[in-house]
Amino acid sequence: METKEDIKPNNKELRSQENIASVIELSKIGIPHDQIAALLDTTKKILETHFKKELLLGSALANREIGGTLYNKALEGDVACLIFWTKCRMKWREKDQPIRHEPVQIEIKRIIVDVNPDANANTDKNA
Repeated sequence: METKEDIKPNNKELRSQENIASVIELSKIGIPHDQIAALLDTTKKILETHFKKELLLGSALANREIGGTLYNKALEGDVACLIFWTKCRMKWREKDQPIRHEPVQIEIKRIIVDVNPDANANTDKNA
């Protein structure tokens, strides 16, 4: 029994202008290679062999568009975009706080403050 891997694809038919455009677009929107191959009725191995350039191009185009949007939002002051950019591109990290394992001692003091000392003086005189 033959499998898709045993069958040599017809290069002209497989690499039609329509398929080339589809591979670029599907790669651009993040569809996994095995799913793109299924849509073209081929295997992942054949797809990656015959459409290597288009798969890379689609991914690069997406990164350019998303990266450009992220960059512009960061320049506008979008805090989430600024944080994301610094962590991803500049390798900034939040400093890990060490975890303390020793017991914490807490001392509780009861303090009573007389907020109106004149009121107490008047009460003592009236008694």
